[in-house]
Amino acid sequence: MRNKFAAITFLLLSVACGGNKLILNDVSAYPISYSANIEGSRQLQDQILSVLKYSSRSEDGRYPDYFGGTYIDGEGRVVMLVTDESKARRAMSSVNGNSDIIYLPCEHSYQTLLDVRSVLENYFKEKRDGLFDILAGFGIFTKENVVKVILTDCSTQKINEFRSKVIDSDCIEFVIGEKIKE
Repeated sequence: MRNKFAAITFLLLSVACGGNKLILNDVSAYPISYSANIEGSRQLQDQILSVLKYSSRSEDGRYPDYFGGTYIDGEGRVVMLVTDESKARRAMSSVNGNSDIIYLPCEHSYQTLLDVRSVLENYFKEKRDGLFDILAGFGIFTKENVVKVILTDCSTQKINEFRSKVIDSDCIEFVIGEKIKE
């Protein structure tokens, strides 16, 4: 059941985000500037994550508080979301091509987003209550720096019930959606 739930959540997010999702293996649909930049940007993004993994992250594997996530924008450039730009720039000083990183401010650390997603995963693995019945999916939306919770009923009552029973976090954005029919 857990794998089925994970698969449904993944499929739902893929469908729900299809318009915003970059399919990085097929760059032919993107402008030439994007296609020209993508390989170098992927390498730069890998370096960023490597620096975070080996020098910035603690032994328990947590991301640093200044890191809000990373993505490749529509022009093929690496964007790093940060809660503290000066700390991020210092940490990235050893990355080749660090001058190509675009730093954008964000409110939530990536670790906070991961922690919230983990709470959601654990709750819905264990509980099959009324909230599970209206849950269509959830996931981290890095570019938006939020965890989206997709409910079939986004009434104030259901959102308040969700916040009181599951988690109340300012990084959660509730959106209305539908469950995938089997």
